[in-house]
Amino acid sequence: MFVSNCKTKRIDNKSAIKQKKKGNFGGCITISCDTKQSEYVSCLLDKYGGEEAQTKGNIYGAFGIHPHNAKEWNEKVAKNLEEKLKRYKERKQCVALGECGLDYFVKPGLSQLLSPKHLQLQAFDAQLRMSLHLDLPVVVHTRQAEEDTFQILCRVFDTPKKKSQQKIHVHCFTDSLAFALKVLQTFPLSFFGFTGVITFASSSSHFRQLIHNIPLDRILLETDGPFMAPVPFRGNISHSGYICLIAEKIAVIKHVDTETVLKQCRDNAKNMYGV
Repeated sequence: MFVSNCKTKRIDNKSAIKQKKKGNFGGCITISCDTKQSEYVSCLLDKYGGEEAQTKGNIYGAFGIHPHNAKEWNEKVAKNLEEKLKRYKERKQCVALGECGLDYFVKPGLSQLLSPKHLQLQAFDAQLRMSLHLDLPVVVHTRQAEEDTFQILCRVFDTPKKKSQQKIHVHCFTDSLAFALKVLQTFPLSFFGFTGVITFASSSSHFRQLIHNIPLDRILLETDGPFMAPVPFRGNISHSGYICLIAEKIAVIKHVDTETVLKQCRDNAKNMYGV
């Protein structure tokens, strides 16, 4: 199995790395969402990644600024991000730029977004252009921002060639089927990631519709650890050991066996990230 998105900074390091020793662990991509996390991912890649990744646990990385943290975007942050992307890409350790994107959901208890919309739009646009310049896949976080997300993707990848060649991982997808189908039609190398939230009873009908209609060869498995542990472990720290539960849910919806889902999603990760 291969985990296409996790955040090991927020998981106890020994516990996270211990998971890679399990026989069915095929690797993971650990994501940074701000400047502080990017330093942690750098240290993790220096220790466990690189050309010896096959013997060190198949741990790869991605660097980006999450929309919640768009308020920290400036010239210095952009320069630091580009330097890390270049350095670890050359070492075959960095496989994507991300997470980046738009999140217009106001969290309960708050009266406003964690970063204003105009700053999110600015940071997202800049990072997409950086991914294009560096020829890197991009991990997109979008929540309640479908129209703006699609418009910016089309504006940056503004030719048929760019649209046909750009690899896009729409991470932790929870939005509409109409948006997913529009992205798939416009960007044929796009993939949609699903997490343990698909096992929650409160949202089962929505995800059943999404997973039924999105082709299996366009789906990626995510833990988004430490968040969104699947049922029956909801509320626990999510880690790679739970990924089979997500695959099992997809298998039920797709009317295939779990092994078929795991194998296809492993192939999808290879097609998306080259690992």
